[in-house]
Amino acid sequence: MECPECRGKLNGAGNSYTCAECGVNWQVDFTCNVCHETPEMDSHCGSVSFFCKSCKKLKSRETMEKTFTRNS
Repeated sequence: MECPECRGKLNGAGNSYTCAECGVNWQVDFTCNVCHETPEMDSHCGSVSFFCKSCKKLKSRETMEKTFTRNS
């Protein structure tokens, strides 16, 4: 994912990410790109996947809609 401020690479997992370029910490909230519901997040061995109960489909982080909130 890209930092919404400087377009640097975001590093992290779950909902917490930090920009490698500008150092800003972000909370990222994910919603389904089809039904706009909040999916269940499942994390195994550092990998995160999402399951949308409404659509009944497994979703990737790349296809989800993202809302970025800057953490202070």
